[in-house]
Amino acid sequence: MATPLEGITVLDLSRGGTPLSCSMVLGDLGAKVINISDPHQRRRGRTDQASQLEERRNAAFDPLFRNKVSVELNLRHPEALKALHKLAEKADVFLEAFSPGVTTRLGVGYGTLKGMNPRLIYCSITGYGQDGPYRDVGGHDIDFLATSGSLVNIQEGEDGSLTSVNQVGIFTTRGVMAAVAILAALLARERTGLGQYVDIAISDASLYLLAPILSQYLQRGVLPSRGEPDLSGRVPYYALYKAKDGKLLSLACGEPHIYDALMTAVGKTEWLGKQREQSLYPAMRTFLRETFQSRPRDEWFDSLSSKGVSVAKVNSLSDVVTDPQVAHRDMVPTVGYLGTEAVRHVGVWPKFSHTPVAVPSMGVPQGSNTLEVLKGLGFSVEQLDVMRREGAI
Repeated sequence: MATPLEGITVLDLSRGGTPLSCSMVLGDLGAKVINISDPHQRRRGRTDQASQLEERRNAAFDPLFRNKVSVELNLRHPEALKALHKLAEKADVFLEAFSPGVTTRLGVGYGTLKGMNPRLIYCSITGYGQDGPYRDVGGHDIDFLATSGSLVNIQEGEDGSLTSVNQVGIFTTRGVMAAVAILAALLARERTGLGQYVDIAISDASLYLLAPILSQYLQRGVLPSRGEPDLSGRVPYYALYKAKDGKLLSLACGEPHIYDALMTAVGKTEWLGKQREQSLYPAMRTFLRETFQSRPRDEWFDSLSSKGVSVAKVNSLSDVVTDPQVAHRDMVPTVGYLGTEAVRHVGVWPKFSHTPVAVPSMGVPQGSNTLEVLKGLGFSVEQLDVMRREGAI
């Protein structure tokens, strides 16, 4: 049986997180995914048979790399660049997650590849998009959750349990993932001429989102403990801190160079290069907690983000709707008016260069468009009157 995305070729220059999961989904749906990596980025280690076996095992258990062909190309070399250009000439999708401007400098920017392949879909995945005041601000998942207002929508119950106000399961699994499956079915219809039934289970999709965690259990048979992973707040440089004005900042300084940028910015150069020394964590957490109490949150954000630190403001929903990045990206647009009252919605997130989406329109009361739609189908006024009297409309 043909797969939904059979015949679709994806070039994936991403190296982690969301972009790799995106191409994982495309690969799962049948696309041919070619993952392009820089040979200098490969982890170097022992070359004995045991370590090679472990490397193969790690790759085999990592769902982010399944259904993919892996190719190493140093794009700073002209022949490697030429090879990528040849791949791009025949590809359907080009996926990258570099900081804005990097691919242009490498010779694989949209303007270049578009000239070689006008049918190419070029997708850039970054923290804050290709424009706006936060465009060049680094970050990780906790930062983007903070900026969006998601972090403050976690409520603590009387029994100490935590509940998310944001219905992540409904919006992520039923919404976004279902849309992906529907798009895949539409593509399949273009080839087969047939529609098909798409069965989406929220439980299936929720488990799918646990792929990186579940894969570790399937490989090692060990369950992760609460608070154990670095990204759950175990380390003091990937956590939330309260500033002088009572507002929160998120730090996401896991990479060595970002950790060092943080320590330099807060004047603790004696801790440079010591991010894995767990004995320092209590003192480090206390120091950071006290330090961030010395200035307002926005001052810390402006200062740290300009020095290469992954940091974000933990926005409330009232902060979100006035945030300059959100405003620049038109993510809370006015979609209409009720009298003199402006009606605002959350905006549409993809920004297309040639087929821009329209600002969403307001909803209307049930049945408002019945007559015009039925007239468009050829029903006469007399027929509509009968249907109304008989309760059909």
